[in-house]
Amino acid sequence: MMETKIFLLGGYDLEMITIKKLLLDNGYNEGTEIFDQKLNWGANLSSYVHVLELNPEAKIYGIELNEDIETPNNYISIDHHNEKTHYPTSLEQVAELLNIELNKYQKLVAANDANYIPGMQELGATKEQIADIRKNDRAAQGVSPEDELLAIEAIKNKSIKNDITIVKSETSKFSTISDRLFGQYKELIVYTDDQLCYYGTIKTNILIKKYFNLIHKKTAYYGGNKSFFGITNSKTQTEQNIEYYVEEICNL
Repeated sequence: MMETKIFLLGGYDLEMITIKKLLLDNGYNEGTEIFDQKLNWGANLSSYVHVLELNPEAKIYGIELNEDIETPNNYISIDHHNEKTHYPTSLEQVAELLNIELNKYQKLVAANDANYIPGMQELGATKEQIADIRKNDRAAQGVSPEDELLAIEAIKNKSIKNDITIVKSETSKFSTISDRLFGQYKELIVYTDDQLCYYGTIKTNILIKKYFNLIHKKTAYYGGNKSFFGITNSKTQTEQNIEYYVEEICNL
């Protein structure tokens, strides 16, 4: 008898949507083997507690889910962020699990998720392919036309401190800003009142060590081969407001 495999989908982006399509195309069915709560980034395993309880005999794979509850013995995490940043992307891990080869588009999606635009460039992607992937990724993350307009306005007011470009955003969809500024900065910080993201590799290792306690609390994260570092939920779970961290990072 074949072992039942169940997949729990995490926060939406282009990689997660591509994973879902890959599973569907290979015979897995939504509602019995694929469970999708259409969650945002930072999704928690507790969103699927009912699935865990109802399937004690199945092998359950949670894809990019914060383990905010105790995990059963039949649970396996699929991720490539934080302490798993050296792993293949979640899309590549699922493909290996299914024993299938990714096509060119899927490889570009994986490269985008692992190492953003430079990752796609390394695979020889054209400017048109890169623009298409990035547009699809923003759409998958729920970016609206209003978010795109807010990004354009925010960029007009960008500032620079210690060679770091700083943008105060009116939308939490930071990709609308980082995509537009790609290639125009050494380091970039985009932030709102309750979250920030540092883009670059110059300080990433320093930030990971300095804010290890926040990573442990799941309020900070990093990925993309350590090309970005973020802090979120600051109002409720960190000791300082976000502008404090912006200033601190700029002065490191």
